[in-house]
Amino acid sequence: MKQTIFTVAVPIEPRAEDVVRAKLESLKYLGQAPQNDPFGFADVEMLHFASLFIYEDPDDGWSLVFESNIDGEIPAYFNRLSAVAQARDGGSFITELFGHCRSYTGNDTCALVRYLHERVVMPQAGYVAGVGLIRDQIRLDAAIYGVVD
Repeated sequence: MKQTIFTVAVPIEPRAEDVVRAKLESLKYLGQAPQNDPFGFADVEMLHFASLFIYEDPDDGWSLVFESNIDGEIPAYFNRLSAVAQARDGGSFITELFGHCRSYTGNDTCALVRYLHERVVMPQAGYVAGVGLIRDQIRLDAAIYGVVD
């Protein structure tokens, strides 16, 4: 299966960076998603890796950056992420987070999916360690290694 790596970087509304930072810091990710993860990243079966962070550009101000490495195609990923977030908390956390970004005027995960998809940036280069392996196969191989080791 094809792995896809991409980034979405969106400008944060002026003076809203502290609100976005506080929302991200409240999650307390330490290498693994917490039980109360409003994104439900662990339940998005096609996801290998995701990161969310804010970045300050000296010229353009603050941006929210969302990177992902997935199995398959971006539309399917955004739809699955939306469905999982919807099941977790009605999608309120993720829509409120992006609600502090310029040009996002939606109030539900369907609008957010469109917003994110319109802002996808594909990298010129990327690194894939498990070429052709889906996330679940990589996890299974790691578990087998742990037993054998």
